Amino acid sequence: MKSGLLLLQLLGLSIAISWAIRNLGPRFPLPATDAVALSLVLLPPLLLGIALAWRWRSLAIAANSDKANPQPADQAEG
Repeated sequence: MKSGLLLLQLLGLSIAISWAIRNLGPRFPLPATDAVALSLVLLPPLLLGIALAWRWRSLAIAANSDKANPQPADQAEG
């Protein structure tokens, strides 16, 4: 279930980046150089990679905190 939500979040981020490139890109006059083209091509995968790394790190931190503070299954919270 959580992986499906993550995929939906990544899809939303990808759509937002694509929309921004398509609609906001022409408003910024950028020089037509190889460096600018390369940075625009590599920016979306870089942002998605950062999002995935952030998600992986938060899951790893949550897993470590669960191991450090185990709760008995028979005790109810409250």
